[in-house]
Amino acid sequence: MKTLRTPEHRALVAELRRVRLAAGLTQASLAEKLGVAQSFVAKVENAERRLDVVEFARWMEAAGAFEQCSYVLQRVRTGSPTDLAAKAPQTPS
Repeated sequence: MKTLRTPEHRALVAELRRVRLAAGLTQASLAEKLGVAQSFVAKVENAERRLDVVEFARWMEAAGAFEQCSYVLQRVRTGSPTDLAAKAPQTPS
Protein backbone atom coordinates (compact mmCIF):
# COMPACT_ATOMS: atom_id res chain seq x y z
CA MET A 1 0.00 0.00 0.00
CA LYS A 2 1.29 3.45 -0.87
CA THR A 3 1.25 5.40 2.36
CA LEU A 4 0.95 8.70 0.48
CA ARG A 5 -2.59 7.72 -0.48
CA THR A 6 -3.99 6.63 2.88
CA PRO A 7 -6.64 8.64 4.72
CA GLU A 8 -4.22 8.96 7.64
CA HIS A 9 -1.54 10.52 5.45
CA ARG A 10 -4.04 12.94 3.91
CA ALA A 11 -5.15 13.88 7.44
CA LEU A 12 -1.54 14.42 8.52
CA VAL A 13 -0.89 16.65 5.51
CA ALA A 14 -3.97 18.71 6.37
CA GLU A 15 -2.78 19.02 9.97
CA LEU A 16 0.72 20.09 8.95
CA ARG A 17 -0.72 22.76 6.67
CA ARG A 18 -3.13 23.92 9.40
CA VAL A 19 -0.27 24.22 11.88
CA ARG A 20 1.81 26.23 9.39
CA LEU A 21 -1.03 28.59 8.58
CA ALA A 22 -1.99 29.01 12.25
CA ALA A 23 1.60 30.10 12.89
CA GLY A 24 1.26 32.72 10.16
CA LEU A 25 4.01 31.12 8.10
CA THR A 26 4.26 30.88 4.34
CA GLN A 27 5.74 27.80 2.77
CA ALA A 28 8.89 29.82 2.10
CA SER A 29 9.21 31.11 5.66
CA LEU A 30 8.70 27.63 7.13
CA ALA A 31 11.24 26.23 4.69
CA GLU A 32 13.75 28.87 5.79
CA LYS A 33 13.24 27.93 9.45
CA LEU A 34 13.72 24.26 8.54
CA GLY A 35 16.76 24.95 6.38
CA VAL A 36 15.18 23.35 3.33
CA ALA A 37 13.87 24.52 -0.04
CA GLN A 38 10.30 25.80 -0.33
CA SER A 39 9.65 22.89 -2.68
CA PHE A 40 10.19 20.49 0.27
CA VAL A 41 7.28 22.10 2.15
CA ALA A 42 5.15 22.16 -1.01
CA LYS A 43 5.79 18.47 -1.70
CA VAL A 44 4.86 17.52 1.86
CA GLU A 45 1.67 19.61 1.74
CA ASN A 46 0.76 18.21 -1.68
CA ALA A 47 1.21 14.64 -0.38
CA GLU A 48 4.09 14.05 -2.77
CA ARG A 49 6.60 13.41 0.01
CA ARG A 50 6.41 11.77 3.42
CA LEU A 51 8.04 13.07 6.59
CA ASP A 52 9.93 10.91 9.02
CA VAL A 53 9.35 11.43 12.74
CA VAL A 54 12.35 13.74 13.12
CA GLU A 55 11.18 15.92 10.23
CA PHE A 56 7.67 15.99 11.72
CA ALA A 57 9.05 17.16 15.08
CA ARG A 58 11.20 19.82 13.38
CA TRP A 59 8.17 21.04 11.36
CA MET A 60 6.10 21.36 14.51
CA GLU A 61 8.91 23.11 16.38
CA ALA A 62 9.55 25.54 13.52
CA ALA A 63 5.84 26.41 13.54
CA GLY A 64 5.94 27.02 17.30
CA ALA A 65 3.65 24.06 17.92
CA PHE A 66 5.96 21.35 19.23
CA GLU A 67 3.74 20.79 22.29
CA GLN A 68 0.92 19.87 19.89
CA CYS A 69 2.79 16.89 18.34
CA SER A 70 0.90 14.21 20.25
CA TYR A 71 -2.40 16.05 19.77
CA VAL A 72 -1.89 16.19 16.00
CA LEU A 73 -0.91 12.52 15.82
CA GLN A 74 -3.94 11.53 17.90
CA ARG A 75 -6.20 13.54 15.60
CA VAL A 76 -4.71 11.86 12.55
CA ARG A 77 -5.12 8.41 14.10
CA THR A 78 -8.72 8.90 15.23
CA GLY A 79 -9.93 11.08 12.37
CA SER A 80 -12.11 13.06 14.76
CA PRO A 81 -14.26 15.58 12.89
CA THR A 82 -14.16 18.22 15.63
CA ASP A 83 -12.61 21.59 14.93
CA LEU A 84 -8.90 21.34 15.68
CA ALA A 85 -8.33 25.03 16.01
CA ALA A 86 -10.91 25.27 18.78
CA LYS A 87 -9.48 22.39 20.81
CA ALA A 88 -5.77 22.53 20.05
CA PRO A 89 -3.49 23.42 22.95
CA GLN A 90 -2.51 27.05 22.72
CA THR A 91 1.08 28.13 22.25
CA PRO A 92 2.22 30.77 24.74
CA SER A 93 2.93 34.12 23.08
